[in-house]
Amino acid sequence: MLSQPDLPIGSVRLVIFCLLVHVADIMSVKVTNLDDFISPGLECIKPAQVETTTLPEGAPKKQIGYRNDAAKSLNRTETESQYALKVAKVSLKDCLACSGCITSAEAVLVERQTHQELLRIIDEFANGNAEFNHVVVSLSPQSRIAIASHYGTTQERVLRRISSYCRKKLRATEIWDTSMANDISLLQSSAEFMNRVKMNSPSHPVLPMMASSCPGWICYAEKMKHELLPLVSTAKSAQQITGIFLKQRFGPKNVFHVTVMPCYDKKLEAMREEVAGEVDMVITTTELLELMNGWTAEENVDMSKFRTDPSGQLSRNAGSASGGYLDHITSHCVPLLLSQEYDIRSRIIRSEDFTEVTIHVSGEEVPKLRLAYVYGFRNIQNLMRNMKKTSQSKGYDYIEVMACPKGCLNGGGQLDRKLPPKERKEWISKMDALFNSMPQSRVSVIEQLGTHQDLSRWYANLLADWDKSRDGLPDPLHTSYNAVPQDDFSLGVVW
Repeated sequence: MLSQPDLPIGSVRLVIFCLLVHVADIMSVKVTNLDDFISPGLECIKPAQVETTTLPEGAPKKQIGYRNDAAKSLNRTETESQYALKVAKVSLKDCLACSGCITSAEAVLVERQTHQELLRIIDEFANGNAEFNHVVVSLSPQSRIAIASHYGTTQERVLRRISSYCRKKLRATEIWDTSMANDISLLQSSAEFMNRVKMNSPSHPVLPMMASSCPGWICYAEKMKHELLPLVSTAKSAQQITGIFLKQRFGPKNVFHVTVMPCYDKKLEAMREEVAGEVDMVITTTELLELMNGWTAEENVDMSKFRTDPSGQLSRNAGSASGGYLDHITSHCVPLLLSQEYDIRSRIIRSEDFTEVTIHVSGEEVPKLRLAYVYGFRNIQNLMRNMKKTSQSKGYDYIEVMACPKGCLNGGGQLDRKLPPKERKEWISKMDALFNSMPQSRVSVIEQLGTHQDLSRWYANLLADWDKSRDGLPDPLHTSYNAVPQDDFSLGVVW
């Protein structure tokens, strides 16, 4: 317990702040050290910003102390002739502004989603003590690209190595690429956008529609921006759609579904009550690499068990490496909304992480549609402020929101997180080039049931079955969100 030291109020504030940081360190609820992520185990992304000033010659030294009746005093003296500390003002509001912290309950859930826990479950399965009969792994393209970049090899060789490990060590029956499920998510998003355009009105605004595939952004909206939840797309992510398919393919209790994702928050997404049972375990790219440490086998692997494009080629979505949601809206919805010829223009607002895309009918300068890429919590917060100032008629129609700067390739669970900023930027550019080197998938092919027969047939049947019996049944490809109430206690005040 703090005693009553003879300290100025500013010093007391700093001491309290340090204590809070110490508590956070003990709880290990911290986030990554790059810019603004949600990821346990690294430095806080929003440290107190301290400006320094030079004191006049001969200014007295000052002392900041911390005393505890149960322990000896800890004192630290700084030479104030070098710099003077300004008062650190930190509130709980500041901590939550980045959505970086997860609750203690969420921390417990994340602990159940580790690669050590995965090995324990696989060991039980190998010894015949599991309730399921199949293990299936689904792999995100961002994770695949990151590992290929890390090893400096091709994605095809990395896939052979991953498939070999998953088949032999994790006893996986199949390994799935989530790109096909991402195409289904894009289709659901575009259909929802078209419906929102028809429903939108000044009295009942449902635009801008905001992408929902990033669980970090969803966590932030549910905790801090309740008023935005009606604007968030309800389409499920590729991870969850893959889970729905596999659970129906093998039987809900007959398969253990493991996903490999670039983001720690995907663990929380998998354990949401609204999507419970679709994904059993999520590990990050970093965790997969730790599991595969020293595993080099890649020859003589039965790649027929890796499910991707029927041609056997790896493909990508058009647009961003974070799912391509905005690009799909412009290519799929805009032609249906505008009968005239139009052109697409882009403009960087603050950085490439905040880019505006406008759709102009030929000869007109006022855009018919405004869209934006908004990546990183700092840009998200700037967007929130702008939305408060902007009238509905001049606002955005669609926003692709991602919590991580540079998007999913730079997710909190990706590799080489400790690189210096310049090298990190070059590494992300390398991954982006690798992503863009793949041929584009064609979403329209899925609509015409020309893609992988198993998945496309399931997609068609799922929609047909739900359409016949939709009364009282939730849409299996869409979800819902819940505002998380904020506790009102003393730390919520601005000191």
